[in-house]
Amino acid sequence: MFFNGFFNITYCGVQMNPMNPNIRSGEVTKAIEKIQNLETLYPGIIQHEMFDFLDILEMGAKKYSPNNWLDIDGCKSSHKDMHASTFRHVANSSAGVILDLESGKDHVLHAMCRLGMVYVRRQRNIIHPDDKVVK
Repeated sequence: MFFNGFFNITYCGVQMNPMNPNIRSGEVTKAIEKIQNLETLYPGIIQHEMFDFLDILEMGAKKYSPNNWLDIDGCKSSHKDMHASTFRHVANSSAGVILDLESGKDHVLHAMCRLGMVYVRRQRNIIHPDDKVVK
């Protein structure tokens, strides 16, 4: 699935498999505890909005291929492409355009997904050949 890079838990009956071989079972338990704490603080967010977020990731998997965004030279996965997509969705949302025409989902969800992808790629040191690394 497209969202393998984000999650390593089963929650609400949905299996979310890891790409990260360094995940330890204790981290899975911590992740589940965090989600349960969030569920207490923000009732319903995991059951509803999180699945909307996962829908966006799944659509991307169908459009580009599963885990394309984790490939070093994946299509539309360069730093520039990821940010261009994020900014386009934020600009549409800011202009009052709520739904993306292609997916029918909120532009904010698309922006969140792209920023999450950027973060995961940075944490795993996945650098697209077109990216310039500035330290």
